[in-house]
Amino acid sequence: MKYKMTYREKVNKEMDIEKDNKRAELVNNIIFLTQRMDEMWAYHPDNPNKIDIVEEYKSMKEQIDEYQNQLDDLEK
Repeated sequence: MKYKMTYREKVNKEMDIEKDNKRAELVNNIIFLTQRMDEMWAYHPDNPNKIDIVEEYKSMKEQIDEYQNQLDDLEK
């Protein structure tokens, strides 16, 4: 014979699922923000080993230009 849940059991189960989903959402938000903070710390003025954002930007631009040149060469 198959067990049938009572209305109260169904409600409790749904509440538990909602609570678990909310918990997972909050944990994911904390992880996301922690990762962002770690990324930002690399450029933060208080970081003694900070990356110079102007130089980093320039370097990335040069890399993009180089890749674009390589793509253009492939098209010749």
